[in-house]
Amino acid sequence: MQSTRIIAAVANVWRQPNNTSIDTPALANVGLQPWLAQLSDEDTVALERDNRIVTQALFNDVFLVEQFVNGWAYGYVVNQADSRHPQGYPG
Repeated sequence: MQSTRIIAAVANVWRQPNNTSIDTPALANVGLQPWLAQLSDEDTVALERDNRIVTQALFNDVFLVEQFVNGWAYGYVVNQADSRHPQGYPG
């Protein structure tokens, strides 16, 4: 596994890499405000209902990368405990 650090002020940790086109601003590393500003109430409800974002990581948090697939890193937010994953919170 490879250890890295979060370089955005706040980074969404997604459950799976199957984002909709409305999520493009959230993936651009320009801050979350442009993305949040264009989400409707229905969009924000869908984030929770569909369990798309599992947590958020903050600037300089350690992320332990298990593997890269099609430009997405799969791994663990080390400083967020998860009883099923001793490495940290998965996403």
